[in-house]
Amino acid sequence: MKVRDIMVETPRYCRPDANLITAAETMSVGNCSLLPVVDQEGKVVGIITDRDICMTLAGKNQKPSDLRVRDAMSGRVRRLPVVGRDGSSVGMISLGDVSV
Repeated sequence: MKVRDIMVETPRYCRPDANLITAAETMSVGNCSLLPVVDQEGKVVGIITDRDICMTLAGKNQKPSDLRVRDAMSGRVRRLPVVGRDGSSVGMISLGDVSV
């Protein structure tokens, strides 16, 4: 089995300079809890989860519209973006998609 056989194709994404409200709204519309963070060339530079947003908001005394995705990105996840050879976002895979 290959990753491309089980991944979610064309996931929603956000940019590092987007604010946390935009990221949360994108997650809500897409019914997802994780977004790949991509740069201007479409290369994946990180991920942000709904938990990252909550924890960042809890730890800062700022409005969500003033905080950027780059301030909240993290690494511990149950889902991962799938990137092509050129680094572009091509899909998403979760722990539930694979069995050991």
